[in-house]
Amino acid sequence: MKRSYLAVSIMALASVLGGCATVPPKILISQAFQGDDKNLRTLMQDSGKKNEATKSRLFNVWVSVCDVSEASAEAACKESKVLDDVVPGSLY
Repeated sequence: MKRSYLAVSIMALASVLGGCATVPPKILISQAFQGDDKNLRTLMQDSGKKNEATKSRLFNVWVSVCDVSEASAEAACKESKVLDDVVPGSLY
């Protein structure tokens, strides 16, 4: 009885942990100040897809705009995905 309970517990734990997908990190590719109080960043993130012709990975492009205070602290950041599945060399 104990052995079957242990086997079921291990299988349940493996299915829970196996179902957890990790999200790829966003990578900063450019940053610029817009005026005195805005910061604009362009980021890319692996989309998990490949270009079938070249077998290279494709990326999604994000833009982040933040307010910047006089003390150089960022606040009220807004982030939006602007492009899906692009070749990274076309961005920079």
